[in-house]
Amino acid sequence: MPLPLFFAWTGALGKRGELDGLPQLCAVSKKLEKTIIKTIEDGYMTGDLAAICNPSAKKILDSTQFIDTLAQRLKSIF
Repeated sequence: MPLPLFFAWTGALGKRGELDGLPQLCAVSKKLEKTIIKTIEDGYMTGDLAAICNPSAKKILDSTQFIDTLAQRLKSIF
């Protein structure tokens, strides 16, 4: 799953929350974006990103593993 797709969805969720007056949805969108960025900064990323990233990845994950990693990190937030 391409990384920009994650941000397209989080952006859409944030906008929907804004339009519908749902601050909780806006907050979830921001937390998800921060979790994605922190996961990458911590060195956990998919191979396409790892190929161009400096510093190099600590662990290269496939899409399913990346989503599972995000899910685990989000469990600690919510």
